[in-house]
Amino acid sequence: MQKKIQVCLIILILLFSAAASYAVETKGIGKVTDYTGDVLVRTNGKWTKLDKVPYTLYSSDKVVTNRGRVLIKYHDGDIIKLDIDSNISMNQDEKIDKKDKFVFRQINLLLGRLQFNIMPNKEERLFQFRTPTVTAGIRGTEGELEVKNDGSTKGGLISGDWETQGEMEPKKPENIDMEGSLPPSNPENAGTEIQKNANNAFQRRMAAIRALEDAKTRLANTKKGDAKGAALAAAAVVEAASTLVNANIFSVQETMTEAKRLGDSSAIQKTEEILNKMLIIADNAEKLIQMASRMTDAALDNAAPEAIQAAVNASIACAAAAEASAAASTVGINVAEIAACDMDPKRMPSAENELNKAVSRADKAAQAAQDAVDNPDNSEYLAALAQKHRDAAVAGARLSQVLSMKSDDDESNEQVDLQQKEEEADNFGKQSKTSEGDPIKSLEDEWKSPIRDDSPASPI
Repeated sequence: MQKKIQVCLIILILLFSAAASYAVETKGIGKVTDYTGDVLVRTNGKWTKLDKVPYTLYSSDKVVTNRGRVLIKYHDGDIIKLDIDSNISMNQDEKIDKKDKFVFRQINLLLGRLQFNIMPNKEERLFQFRTPTVTAGIRGTEGELEVKNDGSTKGGLISGDWETQGEMEPKKPENIDMEGSLPPSNPENAGTEIQKNANNAFQRRMAAIRALEDAKTRLANTKKGDAKGAALAAAAVVEAASTLVNANIFSVQETMTEAKRLGDSSAIQKTEEILNKMLIIADNAEKLIQMASRMTDAALDNAAPEAIQAAVNASIACAAAAEASAAASTVGINVAEIAACDMDPKRMPSAENELNKAVSRADKAAQAAQDAVDNPDNSEYLAALAQKHRDAAVAGARLSQVLSMKSDDDESNEQVDLQQKEEEADNFGKQSKTSEGDPIKSLEDEWKSPIRDDSPASPI
């Protein structure tokens, strides 16, 4: 029995010591080439505080300056400068018909001031700016736009022309100096709901990620044979993953704030639907916390090795299911970002379908965890089943990231990987502990060597 507990601990530690972050690699739409001060970037719901350049930007990304400025260059030379206390989201869509290519770019300026220098057309290309009150179409134009905290818009051109709709007050453009000293932050802009939400979303995700990293470190440092310590560590992973789910929900609420500021009724409706589904995921995560707590108590209170082993197995199942919930909530963020970008409606049905599947995967993992709690004699097998559903949930989150970034080549690769993971989970679920070819033995064989490069990682 001691040997079985040690093997179980090895499986637990290896499965949850994988990297805590994941990023889909694509070429992006441009780069941050210079910045100064405090600048945040959101990609697929993951917030990053800039600390180096160049930094690749993708379609659906958000850039927020606090007391900072940023210079963005698109791959074909278009330039955007963002002033302090500003908030934008960036979208791009490409249509290719035989040899012809049309690029549609859009920047939503929600708050603050930006300067733009849009190159004359090298190909068919339209650059559009949206503010709470104005839509401006631009080709080969240099100028400035500013959105005040009340949503009103000012703008002016240095050269070229634009087509505008909506109310805009004329303004003489002023240079945004990337080399000069930063002026004080504008308290009125910094205190707006949209800026506060962006900074809170960043802080919440960072805190959740730190908590998850700490829980995994604690788990990795659990001594072999310390089954009770493993149960405690697994419960910590469950709680940290649940915290991440709630942080992801807040990020979608932040996207909702953007849609409301722009008056985008379609994005508001879609985001509300997404939030309702994410609340289901959060309910699952809360139940997993309660189950993991019960299993921790069982491991601490029992003296019989068999009872301790069963409690540890159930804790493993709860931890796997919690990571599945975190991955599913990541899908919700990515779908919300697609909903906020109304330029490519063809991707929305695929994204919504992935969210429905993500909720289903999280449900299956949670059910496996519940079954592990209720069926101690079969808990090892059920823990392994929860891990398989977790793997499929992570693969689904990766696919949703690719859908958000609009990378067709990567989308095909991730669809193949997702299909494989789902088939593995389905086939594994058809087995039983007493079936020919013990699935637990196979799992032990799979993880008895050091962590492999393709170890599953939660895309957070």
